[in-house]
Amino acid sequence: MLIAAQGFDGIFKGIGDAADAFAGAFALLFALAAWAAFVGKIIVSAVCAVSTISLLVQGGWPRAPGWPSSGTGRKGPH
Repeated sequence: MLIAAQGFDGIFKGIGDAADAFAGAFALLFALAAWAAFVGKIIVSAVCAVSTISLLVQGGWPRAPGWPSSGTGRKGPH
């Protein structure tokens, strides 16, 4: 019985090594995904801040070409 049990040690050790490698790869992928999400969040925050500052400086939403300013009273492109 002991001889048969020793014959399986190599198989179980290989399975354990593979599980450790899989866990390490998964942890690395998770860390990369977390880093990418953080960088994306910083980029989106910067774009929103620049857009907000631009709106505050200009005094409103940017208008499409051909549309009059809000003081003329005309509606639509003329």
